[in-house]
Amino acid sequence: MFSTLAPENKRERGPPQPRALQFVKCHTAEALRRREKAFCFQISAPSRLSGEKVGPTSRSSPRVFSAQPRLAGVYYEGHGALARTRSAGRAAIMDIRISKESEVPLRQQLAEQIVLHIATGKLQPGQALPSVRELARRLKIHHNTVSEAYQDLIRRMWLVGRRGSRVTVRALEEGVHARGASGLDDFINTLIRLARDQGFSLQSLRERVRERLLGQPPDHILVVEADAGLRRLLQEEIRAAINWPVEVCSRLELAANPGLGIGALAVAAHYAIPDVNPLLPKDRPAIPLEFGAADEHVELIRNRREPSIVAVVSVSEAFLQTARSVLATAAGRRHVLQEFLLPLPDAKALAAADVVFADSIAVREVKHRGVVPYRLIAPASLSYLASALRAP
Repeated sequence: MFSTLAPENKRERGPPQPRALQFVKCHTAEALRRREKAFCFQISAPSRLSGEKVGPTSRSSPRVFSAQPRLAGVYYEGHGALARTRSAGRAAIMDIRISKESEVPLRQQLAEQIVLHIATGKLQPGQALPSVRELARRLKIHHNTVSEAYQDLIRRMWLVGRRGSRVTVRALEEGVHARGASGLDDFINTLIRLARDQGFSLQSLRERVRERLLGQPPDHILVVEADAGLRRLLQEEIRAAINWPVEVCSRLELAANPGLGIGALAVAAHYAIPDVNPLLPKDRPAIPLEFGAADEHVELIRNRREPSIVAVVSVSEAFLQTARSVLATAAGRRHVLQEFLLPLPDAKALAAADVVFADSIAVREVKHRGVVPYRLIAPASLSYLASALRAP
């Protein structure tokens, strides 16, 4: 079959071709068809894990599957200073933006943005973060910077690090699970939290936890927060949204005087719930509050055409620290960020500012043409708190 035949006219056809070359010419088309068919039937690991239905595809429009394996937990994708994380089975996307031109240290930018994503619910309790080297590669920064940010957040009890496993967001009720609950009250507390996470209202659970709902309603709201400035902000925003008496205390004050929780509906930032609930009666756990994102404020800075002075005014040091880290990526070196803790040093402190971001208390005291209010509590959390107060 592959024998070499001498051409009738060597001058026209040239010298006889080697057997290997003849074999390649005869079978190139068939090999390409086989390779194309095999490629169209390839299924990547993510497709099998996600249950995605796949099948043969036509040669005219072959379907291409990613050959890059993805982690079952959280993975980051992006380029430059943008890293996106997507939780398996969820559509939520979190952006981490790092500016190497900002005066804010990279470690602080990364740490405070992770804190913001936890506070706003973009990173859920128990969710795994990428490895140090993976995140460093995606953000194009040194792995020691990521490691320092992680360790800082572990010390501040935002994250949990275990030897031999990935860093995760601290769970709301770490160590207390439905199957390991110490009693019926713990089981009900876990059930209410899980039902809220799935979007169920208290009314839908009324028949199941009727005895709990028939208890005497509280006569005031108690805000439990460690930072004094944040306590004032939470008190102000809840009082403005809900016509109820609002008291405040720290966790240490509640631990020293448990009587503060009598007759109160306690509320706390959702990341502080594990520290607050053990100090309250089991039949009335604290309601978690989630903070609103600063997306519109970041976009406002990015959309400014001219170099500007952006001022942030607040009654809380913690508020200012987080705002500076979050806004720094949008400001870069093009804009100047200034921070002011109330009371202002003088009446002309904000005279040079083009834009002023003010918290719920500062917005009443700041007199400036470019003031933009920033609400700390997410509207959905206030709605949930109001429905909890109306429940019998």
